[in-house]
Amino acid sequence: MRPLRLSMLVAHAAGLLLGGALLTSGCSRSSGPPAESGTASAPDRPPAPAPPAATASPQTPHTAPQNSVESSRAEAAFHRLTASDVSVEEWERAYQELEGLGAEAAVVLQRGLRSSNDLIREWSASILAANWEAAAQAVPELIACLDSPSAGLRANAAAALALVPGQESRALPVLLELARSPDVTLRRMAAVNLQNLGAAAAPHLEALQPLLDDDDPEVVRAVMELLGRLGRSAGATLPRLRQIAVESEDEQLQAAARQAIQLISAEDGEEPTPP
Repeated sequence: MRPLRLSMLVAHAAGLLLGGALLTSGCSRSSGPPAESGTASAPDRPPAPAPPAATASPQTPHTAPQNSVESSRAEAAFHRLTASDVSVEEWERAYQELEGLGAEAAVVLQRGLRSSNDLIREWSASILAANWEAAAQAVPELIACLDSPSAGLRANAAAALALVPGQESRALPVLLELARSPDVTLRRMAAVNLQNLGAAAAPHLEALQPLLDDDDPEVVRAVMELLGRLGRSAGATLPRLRQIAVESEDEQLQAAARQAIQLISAEDGEEPTPP
């Protein structure tokens, strides 16, 4: 499952929704490379492109050996990313290069997570959310970010941790909290990234079920997909899912509800017939 990442890398006024995987956050309007004072500088930054799919692997995380050439590229890209006088084009190239380097960029991104500048920390967490192996090398720093007052930083850190085997319990409470945010982009991010937690979300069905009543269809669809994956353990949500499948005016929500019902009912030994 591709992680959905929140980013402050957008124009101050536009608040654009980016395609695929990168969303703007209404909780902050900071943009542009950080100024030397530790606050974001005035020039706007365009949104970064949607990242490649990043899926948690069942393998045990390991520390990738550092290639000196790749490490030097990561250092140079991170320097450009955080320079106060970087151009829009240079900044975008640096961001993409760090994403592409994957685990080889882990060391510089760990340093970014320790920055006193929340925007640099958020950029670093956002890049780590595209690569579980790199995120696995930065677990202590990502966990520290979960206590940040910045909702965007917490969101990106939780999205990265959700990819790392064994860190589900760290990401889950933050994602459940964000799923109740008044900010719809935070709720969407949380709902999608909850899917990466798989069975670890099953004990929290009581917190998940109210999300089916969210007024945003994207949130509801993501939650229904998660419930379908949980199978039998999500049986308590069947009455509400059946209601949505019959009463919703959104055909896509109806279809998603029917799919979740079939998956849960089949696992529960029921006949997987439409409601």
